[in-house]
Amino acid sequence: MGVDISELSPKLFYERKFSTSRVSYGIFEIFRDGMGHLAHLLLGDNQLSAIPYQALQPLRTLKTLDLSYNHINKMSPVTDAGANININFQLNLDTFKLDYNRLSVLETTSFQYFNVLNKTFLDGNPLTTIEDNAFRQAKIRELYIRSCGLTNISPGSFGGLENYLEKLDLSGNNISLLPKDVFQRFRGLRTLTLSRLIQPHIASEDFLEYGVDLEELSITYANLQSIKSNAFKYVHGLKHIDLSDNNIGTIENNAFKDMLLHCQLATIFYNHINFFLIVLVIGYSLEQLHLAHAFSSSVTSIPGDGIKVLNNLEYLDLSNNKFRIMEENSFHFLGKLRKLELQDNIIETIHKGTFQSDIHSNLEQIYLSFNTLKSISQHTFVHLPKLEQLHIDDNKLETLERRSFMNLERLKRLNLKGDFNAKTGETKADSHLRSVVGQYGTRVRNERVEMVMVRNGNKLATISYEAFQNLPELEHLDMSYNKIEKFDFNILDQVGTLAMFHLNVSHNVLNKLVLNMPSTFVNDIGSGGYHSNIQVLDMSFNNISMIAKKFFRPAEISLTNLYLSHNRIINATRDVFGNMPHLQWLDLSSNHIYEMDFDMFRNTKKLQVLDVSHNRITDIPNDIFRFLANLRMVDISNNRIRALPDNLFREEGLEKLDLSSNLLSKMPLNSLAIPAAQTLCELDLSWNLISSLSHGGLLERFK
Repeated sequence: MGVDISELSPKLFYERKFSTSRVSYGIFEIFRDGMGHLAHLLLGDNQLSAIPYQALQPLRTLKTLDLSYNHINKMSPVTDAGANININFQLNLDTFKLDYNRLSVLETTSFQYFNVLNKTFLDGNPLTTIEDNAFRQAKIRELYIRSCGLTNISPGSFGGLENYLEKLDLSGNNISLLPKDVFQRFRGLRTLTLSRLIQPHIASEDFLEYGVDLEELSITYANLQSIKSNAFKYVHGLKHIDLSDNNIGTIENNAFKDMLLHCQLATIFYNHINFFLIVLVIGYSLEQLHLAHAFSSSVTSIPGDGIKVLNNLEYLDLSNNKFRIMEENSFHFLGKLRKLELQDNIIETIHKGTFQSDIHSNLEQIYLSFNTLKSISQHTFVHLPKLEQLHIDDNKLETLERRSFMNLERLKRLNLKGDFNAKTGETKADSHLRSVVGQYGTRVRNERVEMVMVRNGNKLATISYEAFQNLPELEHLDMSYNKIEKFDFNILDQVGTLAMFHLNVSHNVLNKLVLNMPSTFVNDIGSGGYHSNIQVLDMSFNNISMIAKKFFRPAEISLTNLYLSHNRIINATRDVFGNMPHLQWLDLSSNHIYEMDFDMFRNTKKLQVLDVSHNRITDIPNDIFRFLANLRMVDISNNRIRALPDNLFREEGLEKLDLSSNLLSKMPLNSLAIPAAQTLCELDLSWNLISSLSHGGLLERFK
């Protein structure tokens, strides 16, 4: 049931009763108690046609007032003809939301009944005019007038806010030209956001009249095409530049030279840029530069010369462009770089020496996802002392050479995820292209096809021995959706030794898991044998039909979670799963298992979750769960079980048992010993052949 409010009585918050004409039941009951403490009043999405000033007078502690999505068309109070307006107070709010109403004109002194307004939102109103001194008497710190259709701003529109306004966002309007002196007296203005200006370039003279204290400036959707040399020398305090959604084709030499003293962040993505806005004097403090979606398609090389002067840069975003070439010295002058984003380009090669330990000693994150890299050469990523995340997923990788990743002692996440689906034999990009062609017919737009075809993901088939060397703190290695046919624990002998290591090789083409290690390891785990530290291993969605005896021996003592679902495994034996002392979760669902050894978990005593659903199991051995005191959840659904042995579950602690979609003809209550029955919370016997619920009193054990 909704409430349709069209007005608020002036006595609403005085008399503790609701008296509006459009509400059919006592909504005032919501406000009846604690009115002296009411801090947040949300009246958005109603039918108010005016701001209810008089009704709000008693709310002296109000901090948030939301009147968005109503029908308010003017700021002045509305009263009956001949009535006197008696408003002797001013509202003080942290947040005032008046967005998406019907305001077309902000008249002079429209905000006379407001004192302090930390944040004011007028977005989405059909504003055509902001009269001079419209905001006078209000102390507004942040003002948002986005997507209102404004075409011009007069020099006096923001009169009265000179000493208070810190942030002004005019983006999404159609303002083609700003008066040069409109912000000249706004000494406190720190952030200015504009869009859809008309100039095709940014030059130093564009900022002659801007306050030297401006810290953040954004100009988006302005069709900017170039940034001139020394463009920012008059904007001394700029720290954040956003030129996203433009079409920059040229950045002249020394374009950012004058930004080095104070600027901390510059954003230039989605560019088609045209009027420029920003930044500082000579020095060395630019910390963040965003150039995502910034360059025209004709720019195919990373502009190393343009950014090399920014030697204090910590964050650089060059993503979503058309860069194909990355020179070896592209980032050799960025010694303080911590995060580098290069994803969504078409980079083909990473040269050895692009990233160097003596230069990039602070580098923590590198994103190279969605490019066209075909291989990682020896010593490409080596001796980067602070590198923690490296993302090379969804490229065209087929091989990893020896020592591709070496001596990365802080690396925690390495993403080599591909895009190949072993079940269908196609990439996700191929699948998407097929759906696009199906939707749009044979005349698919060229850019759609180009976009899809360039996104063929990794197809790793060969991982050289010692491709991963000395990665002791690695926590996540993702090699899923590739074409890996064989898996050898030896390639990970120096990986994750000091971490909780998670390895994902799901969605590959693994077939037979064959032991490939020295005989000394098999015979004597304590003398010369290789120990992996893998705790979570995901091999689901492969074509595994056979697992050799003791295949998991290198990881037996560390494994806690093992996922083998959606394969073609036939037998579940002690030789494979019977000696994992710390294993807690085992998923063997959606295989071809028809039999499980009675001592399958002989020394796997800490198992908590077992999923063998969607197999071909006909019988469960009587002692298979004996001594599994930690078992909590068992899923044996969608098999061919006709009966379960008595006292199959002996230990207390069992919480969930799923036996659905089998061939049971009676309730298997004898299978649950009293300790197990007393802790069971969920028993699923649906989709069986049970015709009677007769239990002979056995249900008493579930009390």
